[in-house]
Amino acid sequence: MSCIPSKSLLVFLAASLTAAAQTPSANADPGSLEPAPALAAESPIRPRVESSRNWLLNPALSQPAPLVAVPRPYVTTEEKLHYYLRDTFGRNAQLGAMANGVFSQLMDSAGNWGTGFDGYSGRIASRVGNRTVRNSMRFGLDVAMGIDSRYRRSQSDKFLPRLGHALASTVVAYRNDGARTFAAPTVISGYGTAFLTNAWYPAGENSTRDALMRGTTNLGWTAGKNVLREFWPDIKKLFGK
Repeated sequence: MSCIPSKSLLVFLAASLTAAAQTPSANADPGSLEPAPALAAESPIRPRVESSRNWLLNPALSQPAPLVAVPRPYVTTEEKLHYYLRDTFGRNAQLGAMANGVFSQLMDSAGNWGTGFDGYSGRIASRVGNRTVRNSMRFGLDVAMGIDSRYRRSQSDKFLPRLGHALASTVVAYRNDGARTFAAPTVISGYGTAFLTNAWYPAGENSTRDALMRGTTNLGWTAGKNVLREFWPDIKKLFGK
């Protein structure tokens, strides 16, 4: 009989030796054994990412909403100055003064300002002075008190709430932080201007009673303009604009 082991016996011996080398000895110290290497996906440097929870790897998941810049609720002093200059010396302001002068000239039966061109020019100059004093006073109070007196349209889509918002905005304004507050600059400038302009109003229209009436009229004009600002976009739609 041949002393050379068969091929099957050699394969069996090789497998047994390999298994014995990979099996730890019963006498070996457990603390000396090296732990199995961690998976690369579980490495603290490259944390595991589960595709079932990540919208980049699983398109079925909804994507996170994009970051949207939230508009700040306040206006800066420079912006307030811009609005003041526009509302005081802009083209619309000048056209309004001329139209107001024509209306006042037609409605003044007493003729305290005079008649003809002299009376009309005096009325226009008074309207320009009135607007300049009032806007300047309101601008100064807005800056000093941290208030934004500009009109802000209602968020409602119903008529009565919008109308109420427009009328209430005559005496309600916003602080620089967005909170609502009493519209002190609007009210103070309305009545303060009425008394200051007594200095150039003609006799018969420059009493304390006249000033109080003009101050109330100023607030009434503000309320009317707020209503127009609120519904102007809807009015334009009626004309297809």
